[in-house]
Amino acid sequence: MVQPNLTLSMAVDGFLLARRAEGLSPNTLDQYAWACRKLAAHLAGDPPLAAVTTDDVRAFLASLNGLAPKSRHSIQVALSALWTWATAEGYAEAHVVKPIHLPKTFRPDVEPFTQVELRRLLQACDKSAAYSSRRHPAGTANSRPTATRDRAILIFLVDTGIRASELCALRVADVSMENRAVTIRSGKGGKPRVIHFAQRCHQALWRYQTGRQPHMAPGQPLFHVGPADLPEAFDRQVLGRLLARIGERAGVHCNPHRFRHTFALEFLRNGGNLFALQDLLGHSSLEMVRRYARIVQADHAAAHKIASPADNWRL
Repeated sequence: MVQPNLTLSMAVDGFLLARRAEGLSPNTLDQYAWACRKLAAHLAGDPPLAAVTTDDVRAFLASLNGLAPKSRHSIQVALSALWTWATAEGYAEAHVVKPIHLPKTFRPDVEPFTQVELRRLLQACDKSAAYSSRRHPAGTANSRPTATRDRAILIFLVDTGIRASELCALRVADVSMENRAVTIRSGKGGKPRVIHFAQRCHQALWRYQTGRQPHMAPGQPLFHVGPADLPEAFDRQVLGRLLARIGERAGVHCNPHRFRHTFALEFLRNGGNLFALQDLLGHSSLEMVRRYARIVQADHAAAHKIASPADNWRL
């Protein structure tokens, strides 16, 4: 039975509690909370859930034109999930979001790094941006105290294909240096998984962790900001800004997704299979990994066109 006194904010709190009990990841819960509270702020006055109409939601979505299409899509998906829960639980008679057309999201191009770009990014970890002074009119750059950490982050990202949010959530205890394995406990959809890293990544992590001793403890963030004795975990925004600054110094467009794309394509190019890649990336379906596979197949077709003995020898 519909409860006329149940306000929108109360419904949002109940919805988030239900989703948390289902084991949704903290990142997904944060996205849901952000979307629902944006609607509440737009409507103002915390109206009863039963009083919210399809036209109200449609007007709210129309007001989001300043946001990226993917963000608008995520907000509508979250609101739809709220009303799906509310109607199933009997808190709302009608699903007011369902009649609103959900536009398809634009899928950005897969843009991997080249070897040259990655080497430039690693070099940019070592020095600050060049600047001029009286002593150095031609320009100079300082060594960066976080160079070892930043190099480890870049190598870890490209060697594991890990998501930015997953990297930020890692703790020291999640990494087995002996087995070169990482346990991701907060994967997308709340599904844990194990990924691995190779020798060069192992070396980079060892250098970084050695520099943190004797302050490093199992429950601390694997990668941290702030002093070693008072470490704080990265969040996605801080990590994104760090990568962007490194990219600016290197002259390379740099974001977490490019490392993930690079890992996926190199995994397939070097003989990995789609199902293993799906597990390593933590995808719930094969849709995205098939997209990587199509790119690799196009690479092979182009390579054969160049290397074809029949064409080159004019047989």
